[in-house]
Amino acid sequence: MTSCARALVTAEAFALVVAPEQAPATLVATGEQGPPGPPGTNGGETFQFEQEDPLAVWTVPHNLQRRPSVMVTDLAGNAVISDIRYIDDNIIQITHGRPVAGFAYCN
Repeated sequence: MTSCARALVTAEAFALVVAPEQAPATLVATGEQGPPGPPGTNGGETFQFEQEDPLAVWTVPHNLQRRPSVMVTDLAGNAVISDIRYIDDNIIQITHGRPVAGFAYCN
């Protein structure tokens, strides 16, 4: 085994366990509670969109005031892999490789 100031070279396997240092606790003086903040976004609302006629591009006006997660299925309920583009916080554009009829679920 050879060692120098900052390196250890060995032919044998070994484990090095380093315990992290804990940051010192800081006590902060508290005052009176401030006014309540503005209401949050509607995170619990969902939207379901149905595209009855097969189209390669769907424009979905969900009006959820946010950029929701989106799942797309065909009319039989099979998942469809699509490109999702957020136009703004209320409209998404869904592009398929071919015309598709189905549903978009915005959560």
